[in-house]
Amino acid sequence: MAKEARFQLQQMARILAVSARQLRRYVWERFKKRAKRWLDEMRAEAAKQDFARGELAKTASTDVRFKHASNFTRFLKRVTGETPQNLMHQIAMSEIDKKCPQKVRDVRFR
Repeated sequence: MAKEARFQLQQMARILAVSARQLRRYVWERFKKRAKRWLDEMRAEAAKQDFARGELAKTASTDVRFKHASNFTRFLKRVTGETPQNLMHQIAMSEIDKKCPQKVRDVRFR
């Protein structure tokens, strides 16, 4: 387990008044995932929420505690399979779909 993930788990365990090992067991029982994978998914979800609010990738990377944007890009690619630019594009397109009337979206181009 990476040093940062171990530190985050220890902090969470301290807040919950359980051991880090017990917290890892709980995460496995509850989510059927290793604690590091679960933490990574939570960080990626927080980044997606930043993108939905219109934040830039550099700002989102800082918010989820990455020192370098390149590490953040690699992290998102590993966890979600998408780059920050692709995620921002998907979120923007989903917002357009929400705001655009259905009959306008159904128009087919020849």
